[in-house]
Amino acid sequence: MMKRSALILSAALLALWGCSGGGDSPTAPSDSGEPQIVKVTSITPADGATGLEGLVTVSVTFDQVVSELIAVMNPGEFGVTEETEEWMTTEDGMTWTSEPLPLKTGENYWLIVFSAETEEEKNLAYPVLSTFTLNPVLPKSTISGRVATPGTTTPAGTVVMLVDAGRFGNGTNVFDEDVFEGVAFVTDGNGEFTIEHLKSGNYYLIAFKDGNGDGFPFGEGDFFGIFGTIAAFPEFDLIDLPNNWDLTLDKNIEMVKG
Repeated sequence: MMKRSALILSAALLALWGCSGGGDSPTAPSDSGEPQIVKVTSITPADGATGLEGLVTVSVTFDQVVSELIAVMNPGEFGVTEETEEWMTTEDGMTWTSEPLPLKTGENYWLIVFSAETEEEKNLAYPVLSTFTLNPVLPKSTISGRVATPGTTTPAGTVVMLVDAGRFGNGTNVFDEDVFEGVAFVTDGNGEFTIEHLKSGNYYLIAFKDGNGDGFPFGEGDFFGIFGTIAAFPEFDLIDLPNNWDLTLDKNIEMVKG
């Protein structure tokens, strides 16, 4: 059974694909002349923050009033899909703030802001990520690569997920807390991505993109790829990541349409 954090994460990813419409940035009707985009102006703790105290208040500030927010923090069970006693907006409606959260020493946390919608239905162009820790330093390894989509399809909007090779499979779900280790979002037509602040370990990479516009990325007409070979059955290439290492993958993640 998935933990609450995994359920929130899976729901958030589905919301992301649903609002992205297959990876294109949200835009206004053609006669409005104004992009329908919300921007994050700050996140607390900031990306890369270290040495935090045990109780940490998380906040996200936008450039305009946001009425609906979908965000998740991993590991743990901290997520927001609506205003609650745990997540409140400031008086001006531009900042969402959590109650003090009991973070643990030894864990590295990341907060993903997936969706931030206004009353006018403006939203984020792409998710925003912040990584932080109570530890003196964050892991310094990175994995960089490129997603390739077939034909004229843009790779923008692809979600690249890093999973623990030893825990993935055998009844586990890709969204489970002990399986899901990192994420990147492809934001341009070049297909490039980087996943930062990683500890050493053995990993697989999986990529998804909504290809039929139904907001659900796991069905017929959607795009799927792995770092490895997709034939009759996907054959993952194991990624052995050392400490303090910037790894650039030697081949693309080739996406295929289901």
